[in-house]
Amino acid sequence: MQSYDILSPDSDKKDGYLTLSSLKHLRFYLVHLIYWYVVFFTARLVFLGWHWEKTAQLSFSDIPGLWIHGSHMDLSAAGYLLVFVVFAGWFREFFQFKAFSLVLKIYYFLLHTAIWTAVAADLEVYQAWGVKLNAEVVYYCQYPAEALASAWSSPVILLTGTGIAFGVFFWRVSFHRIFNPDSYPGWRTFSAWKTIPVYLVLLIIVFLMIRGGTGLTPMNPGFVYFSENSFANHAAINATWNVVYDLNSREESSDKEVSWYPKEIVSAKLDSLYHRNQPTENTRLLSTERPNIVLIILESWTADMVPALGGVTGYTPTLDSVINNGLLFDQFYANGKRSAYGISSLLTGFPSIPDGAIIKFPTKFEKLPSISERLGEVGYTSWFFYGGDVRFDNMNAFLLKSGFSKLVDKSQFRKEDQNSKWGAFDDVVLKRMNQDLKTIAKPFFSVMFTLTSHEPFEIPVTSPYPSASVADQYKNSIWYSDLSLGNFLKEAKAEEWYENTLFIFVADHGHRFPLNRTQQFVPERFHIPCVFFGPVLKSEWVGKRISSLSSQSDLAATLLNQLNLSSTDFTWSNDLVKSPRHDFAYFNLNDGFGWMRPGYQVSFDFVSEKVILETAQDGISAEEKGRLLIEGKTYLQGLYRYFNRIEWEGKKKNFQPVIKESMSR
Repeated sequence: MQSYDILSPDSDKKDGYLTLSSLKHLRFYLVHLIYWYVVFFTARLVFLGWHWEKTAQLSFSDIPGLWIHGSHMDLSAAGYLLVFVVFAGWFREFFQFKAFSLVLKIYYFLLHTAIWTAVAADLEVYQAWGVKLNAEVVYYCQYPAEALASAWSSPVILLTGTGIAFGVFFWRVSFHRIFNPDSYPGWRTFSAWKTIPVYLVLLIIVFLMIRGGTGLTPMNPGFVYFSENSFANHAAINATWNVVYDLNSREESSDKEVSWYPKEIVSAKLDSLYHRNQPTENTRLLSTERPNIVLIILESWTADMVPALGGVTGYTPTLDSVINNGLLFDQFYANGKRSAYGISSLLTGFPSIPDGAIIKFPTKFEKLPSISERLGEVGYTSWFFYGGDVRFDNMNAFLLKSGFSKLVDKSQFRKEDQNSKWGAFDDVVLKRMNQDLKTIAKPFFSVMFTLTSHEPFEIPVTSPYPSASVADQYKNSIWYSDLSLGNFLKEAKAEEWYENTLFIFVADHGHRFPLNRTQQFVPERFHIPCVFFGPVLKSEWVGKRISSLSSQSDLAATLLNQLNLSSTDFTWSNDLVKSPRHDFAYFNLNDGFGWMRPGYQVSFDFVSEKVILETAQDGISAEEKGRLLIEGKTYLQGLYRYFNRIEWEGKKKNFQPVIKESMSR
């Protein structure tokens, strides 16, 4: 195949500084730049085509806008890739580097592998989570078995084929049609030292491309946000650039701050929201202060699967029965979109920040109180049961610190009792827990985290429902988990510990299925079930509902107060049955947050610094909407400030969090 010879070897014969004709050599780098722009242009086309349903909904002005604004980030990404090429070319000038061609071939092969892997991954990440490929996904790859299990329900073959096809095509084009490194002549007729000014100019140009211009603010995702349509903004983002940027940003984000309002206003608002330093009363839900507690954390059980919460019918007869004979909190919301957010919020009462679940920050979670530690102070034994690998997402470190004396995970189950990806099926783990609870010291706090309703939604039995689509498979996995819960409760009723036990059923997060809610910022994606059930629930609460807006972080104070244990150090947990109480719910987004008050919902995006969703009942004025948005931003600012400044003082058992700069000032 004939190569395109970019440079003429006879470009100039005059000794001394470079003449204008010698600048033809710069075409080598210009072609590199154009080439990478075309690569990223194509990647954006693939993204738009893959998400055609959303693309078709873009307005006429959004189409050119996403290309124009996205080009800024594409040039920045291309600039990063050119840095090595420029330095390699300069190196060749001085040392007659004969391996230049081979080095570039290896370099471009690695780049194409990385870029098209990122592009393919970005397609499914956006489909599943509604966010661009980011650091959280990369961190997830620390657990390859679990990552592959999550990906298995996606069109893996099509995604892989797409990445390989485009990667191979562009790699071949790059060396056989666009720039053949063997055709690069170097600066053959000049002293290498005379090329320094040109290369300095090249580096300055590349630097400005990377930075996004000469302005005070360097390139960031905000450069490409231009529309009120979130998908248009996301389509403009270069996936490869974004994941590198996010990795770097998260490394620096442990002390991230948002500073919308003076700290005195923030502190006063938080004190008011939680009724801190004010007398409150708690409604009694339980007939005893020292029950056994079984907390079942339901993997991916969205409210859309629960008939009592407006969901589809027929798949959850066990939970339906539990709700009919228990106490349902029907306005309960997850604090985040993944299990790590849900588990840490439920057990510590701390709602995670958008930058990541606190379970990811050992130096932070070690400084927080937890339900299990508090229960341990009054004689409870705490065990944790999970069919997967308890090391996943740093859970083992978090759970051990939180006071769990025994962790049961997949390593303790037979392989024939496990699915092909994640671990032991729910029915197997629940049977193991039931056996262990016969011998555990009483009272106990036993937590079981279900597994089977996680991708790839494999179940060991035949479902009576169709399973043609991934959504059907998801619903069937919920049906199987519900069936397993029914078997567990039936067996548990025969045990002596049952009569003195409170069962709590709550999900770790919502899910886009079964209704294919692809927008990750809508509150419905975070609506989940939470039910109190068992013989110790007072009869007047059986079959009742509590409709106070609440979230996972509120469980800690609610439970501890029912046991007549102090929850004052769970400062971000809003007891569900205290009076007076402000009803609100918070959930974090990848680059923003959601805030809910009775009759009002808002989702706010950090990058564009705009509201991306707002709904309000009739009668709520524009002024009131503005006040409630400020309230939500105030809440998050306080959350960040607490996260960054909390310290540990005194003995661990005292649970006295101290703020470096008092939030009460």
